Amino acid sequence: MPMTDAEFENYINSCAEKLEVKQAELNRDYGLGLHGKFKIDFEKGTLSFTNKEDVPVIVAEMVPIFSHVPDKKHLKWAWANQQFPEQIRARARKATELYEITGMEVFNHEMVGYDEDMAWQIAAMVCDHFSALGAYRAPGRSLQSNVTVNSHVLITAIKRIPAAGD
Repeated sequence: MPMTDAEFENYINSCAEKLEVKQAELNRDYGLGLHGKFKIDFEKGTLSFTNKEDVPVIVAEMVPIFSHVPDKKHLKWAWANQQFPEQIRARARKATELYEITGMEVFNHEMVGYDEDMAWQIAAMVCDHFSALGAYRAPGRSLQSNVTVNSHVLITAIKRIPAAGD
């Protein structure tokens, strides 16, 4: 049975609080967002962070959940994005289960309108549903149109890469 509006509001708030804790732990333990660069390999399902010398120091397993164009105020689910390999879309498709749980159409349409706060709320709910360790918003640019395209991904596992000689 779908959630009532009040239940859904409570669910959003609960998921957002959990994500905030998870993000703080990832920042504390792995310094997410403090590294020189990041690289996403959608084929392998990895997100890596490098030091100032461009050497990977953190590698995370990830699942893309959606991409969005801030100027256009819409997001596209990874499960519906033909630019991703089928195995990635298949993993991301688990997000559609939230439609059955919540009854909210946002989880049932390939593309939806949003604002930045809503994007993080959606990421929080999907993170909770996947039992992920956290989420990462990877800023980027479209090669075709040179507009900002951000990708939200879930971090499902993460590890440090020992420095050479360790």
